[in-house]
Amino acid sequence: MHRRYFVDMDGTLVEWSADGDYTQKGYYATRPPITNMVNAVKQMLEEGKDVYTLSAAPVDDHSEADKNVSLDNLFGDLLPMERRIFVPYGQCKADYIMQFADSMNVLIDDFNDNLFSWNGVPIKFLNGINGGSNEWCGFVIQYDWQPAMIINQIERICSVY
Repeated sequence: MHRRYFVDMDGTLVEWSADGDYTQKGYYATRPPITNMVNAVKQMLEEGKDVYTLSAAPVDDHSEADKNVSLDNLFGDLLPMERRIFVPYGQCKADYIMQFADSMNVLIDDFNDNLFSWNGVPIKFLNGINGGSNEWCGFVIQYDWQPAMIINQIERICSVY
C-alpha cells in the first residue's frame, strides 16, 4: 500500500513556545527549526517519499502566510504549496485528509489529541518539552535522534502496520 507522511509543524518541525503570542503577525515565520527533524524530512523528500505538512493555524489574515514563509525557509522547492495542508485551530486534522483514504497515512505530531484521532499510523514526536505524561503509549521518535535514525524508526513502525 502507498504511504503518505503527514508532518506537523509547531513542536515537530519548528519550536513551539506557549510563552509567545502566536496570534502576532510574524510569529510563525520566525520559529527556530528542530534541525534533526527538518533534515529527516528533507531527506525523505529528496528520496521521493510522499510527504505533506499538516498544521493547525489560527483563522486570521497572516498565520497561514507566516507558516508558508517558515516552510519556504526550511524546504524551499522540495515542499510545494500543494503539499502544505492547514487546518483551523480546534479542528480535527484527520478530517482534512479524507481524499487520501486510499493510502497508509502516517502522522508525525507532538500533540496527543491529533494522534488519538488519527485513522492510520500515529507517531508521537518527543520534542524535549512534551512527553511528561504517560498518556501516549504508542510509537515515538525524538528530536535528539539523528535524521537517519528518525527515518529508520518511522519505516520500522510502518512495517508493522
